[in-house]
Amino acid sequence: MAATSQEKDAESVQHMETSIPQKLEAQEEDPNYDPVYSYKQQRRIIRKIDLRLLPALGLMFGISIVDRVNIGNAMIAGMREDLQLNVGTRYSVALLVFFGSYVLCMWPSAMIFPKLGPRVYLSGITISWGIVTIVSLLPVTHETLLLTSLQVIRIHEMYKRYSVFYLIHNLVGAFAGLLAFGFMQMGGLQGHAPWRWIFIMEGLLTCLIGVFGHIALVGHRKDAHKAWKFLSPSEIDFVNRHISKDAGAQQDEPFSFGAFFKTALDPIVWAYSLMFCCTTTVSYAIAFFLPIILRDYLKFSLGAAQALVTPPYILASITMYVQGWLSDKYRLRSPIVVVNCLAAILGFCLLAWVPSPGVQYLGTFFILSGSQSTMATLMAWQTNNVRGQWKRSFCSASLVSFGGIGGVMGALVFRSQDAPEYYPGIYTALVCQGVNLVIVTVLVLYFKRANRQADANGRIIEGLASFRYTL
Repeated sequence: MAATSQEKDAESVQHMETSIPQKLEAQEEDPNYDPVYSYKQQRRIIRKIDLRLLPALGLMFGISIVDRVNIGNAMIAGMREDLQLNVGTRYSVALLVFFGSYVLCMWPSAMIFPKLGPRVYLSGITISWGIVTIVSLLPVTHETLLLTSLQVIRIHEMYKRYSVFYLIHNLVGAFAGLLAFGFMQMGGLQGHAPWRWIFIMEGLLTCLIGVFGHIALVGHRKDAHKAWKFLSPSEIDFVNRHISKDAGAQQDEPFSFGAFFKTALDPIVWAYSLMFCCTTTVSYAIAFFLPIILRDYLKFSLGAAQALVTPPYILASITMYVQGWLSDKYRLRSPIVVVNCLAAILGFCLLAWVPSPGVQYLGTFFILSGSQSTMATLMAWQTNNVRGQWKRSFCSASLVSFGGIGGVMGALVFRSQDAPEYYPGIYTALVCQGVNLVIVTVLVLYFKRANRQADANGRIIEGLASFRYTL
């Protein structure tokens, strides 16, 4: 018997009542869905944020690295003779003192930063460090250099953005040697030696970038609509929805010492921190000693040694960005770390045991591409696998603090008395890469097991049922 028109209408209404909620639920589960903005409009807003913030942050981080490693260029420009840093371990001790204060300030910095906001805090410490760098021209003895080194700087969703951030940083660092060589030509002006002009001019450049950062950056996210030609209130609301969906947790949590330091009980945090320490041991050591190795070990001229610092950093920048694109596309981090560690191991083997300057110089390309790219990977990986504003703050602080410890290790194991071969430093760097490989293997096995248990038995990871570890 055929259905009446009333029965058909009833079936139609019932279908709509069931299909509309299902459609809405499907939309909400779509990571690209937003109730206000289309996907194309969302991309436009995010692109606006990237173009506004990433160049400023990258430049500020990059110039901080230049200011940290310019001591290596100053060393071969006459500073070691003038300050007698070629005596014993004086050069390594100067680097050690700087990184000691650097490490101690990381956790207080992580607590202060959210209160002051990026605009005030980051631009302020950048300008301050520029002034300190200029003042560094004053030391005339080994002891006063140590006092200057007691100052500190800390310049700080997706791997691609970390890679762009580090790419700009690497490109700035790539030209540190060329900048130093250019500034050296001012030697004799105002009675200052060439190496002193490196500190003066790079300090002035740091201050200018700090001013640019103050103009480009914004304070807290809720105040972004007040920034010049940036986001509207509606766009800020979208950013809040986007971040909350990605994080799976409420942002702007009230500060609690208990919540902040409770993170210290999570061994995953320290696993990432130890890997970061092992990575920066290599990257800082190479940054500090590469000009000296090129000049004294590989016997390049002064100008060539400072110019040849640039190409390895350029390759590292390209490698980092390509890896960021691939890692985000396939949502994998650990394979990138493994590849980079193997590349660094190959590079150190070439540098240490192949008696050819050309091949040894090639080794520095592998070393820098491996170590620099791993830093961006670890920053992105730990962000993917922790939740909560203050837990992420603690993790970031621990990573950067252990990065500073890596700077200490790099300064101590690449000792002046081991020049020009630096075999103890090279052996330490190889051990560091091996430690990274072991930790990555353990983490991946643990993450896979936890994800399987969450899928099969409903295990709650990081306090969220839908959370899964990124491998």
